[in-house]
Amino acid sequence: MQVLNSTDFFDSHNMASTGAAVKTLDLQPGLAVSIVRFETSQNMDAVTEDDADARVHFNCLLRGTTSIACEGRSFELDSDDILATFTPGKRYQIGCSAGWCNVELRITPQLLCELAGEESEALYHGCGNNFCLMRNASNLRIRDATDRLRRLLSEDNTSPLLVHAAALEFLAWQLKSLRPDASGAGLLVEHLQELG
Repeated sequence: MQVLNSTDFFDSHNMASTGAAVKTLDLQPGLAVSIVRFETSQNMDAVTEDDADARVHFNCLLRGTTSIACEGRSFELDSDDILATFTPGKRYQIGCSAGWCNVELRITPQLLCELAGEESEALYHGCGNNFCLMRNASNLRIRDATDRLRRLLSEDNTSPLLVHAAALEFLAWQLKSLRPDASGAGLLVEHLQELG
């Protein structure tokens, strides 16, 4: 099985052979957003960026389910879940169901701190030893922001300025959901389950 690095995963040219529809926009240095769709189920190995290029990943799964395994541990995501991760240089085995669709924002820790300041602290409080995986239930604000971003990324001649604005809104609602005082379902700092 081919091992994709995180950059290749979001490159439409590298993913075309898998039957994926990928659209990625680099919004500014250190910030990119993508929409990825799979018509058929897929299984792949992927490696996140190493320490020099590490990014914090914010996901909202719109359709389908995802199974993820890393270092002998696994978990499942469905379309009610959002996910924030910071796992430099980790290798994952990822399974995506048919009809899968995901929006993902990737940002360097430095830019995240510059843009969000104290709002990014909840993420870093949940991280230890450069491994952080925080799963939470999606809420209406995140879903609305994700749908806006999905529509813009799906347009042929989309405005980069509008995508940038929508991406920042998506990021803000994701960060807000990580705060301990956030309303709705409680935050789960994911401890991956050991495989049996």
